[in-house]
Amino acid sequence: MKTIQEHYKKEIEEFRNEVTRVVHDSFIELMEQPPVLFGIKADRAANEMFVLDGLDSLPEMENNTLMFEAIKEFNKKTKPIVIAFASEGYMRDFDPLLDEDGEIIDDLLDLAQETSTIEVLFIKFETFENEASIYWEIDRDEDDKIIGITLLQDKAWKTKGETTGEMSKLLTKNYSLMTSKVEDYLDKKFNMN
Repeated sequence: MKTIQEHYKKEIEEFRNEVTRVVHDSFIELMEQPPVLFGIKADRAANEMFVLDGLDSLPEMENNTLMFEAIKEFNKKTKPIVIAFASEGYMRDFDPLLDEDGEIIDDLLDLAQETSTIEVLFIKFETFENEASIYWEIDRDEDDKIIGITLLQDKAWKTKGETTGEMSKLLTKNYSLMTSKVEDYLDKKFNMN
């Protein structure tokens, strides 16, 4: 059986390219990017793209917990096959604490020393099983005015790892048409809810 990535390969790549273009061009024009979610819902008739904005008006924006929970709930209702979350943020580098063998001590990651912080514009893409991302550094002049962006990373699709955090695994269920058909069949055949 094909994965979502294989079955919708063309649509997912077109979606990634279009979202990247829109976010990049919009930022260059407006010099800001409030949090926004893009997605494609696979329908029996056609694929439908949607945009969820206004996320920055939710309360608790300091820690983003409510926003990411709202996105997960929205995904359950809209049933997308691919999403993209775009926003401004910060990329931080840390010097982790190492044991005597030079291995990172996972239990002490919270104590790692921050070495640098870069202001970024980013897009995080997800399907049920894969993820990708793009990061641009936000360039400022001597007066701290945004003057542009420089590409930092363009990470290709890969299988989702064991990442944690509020922004990880926003799309956690397989919403492909085949899965929907199987779930509908099981619901009817065995009266499952």
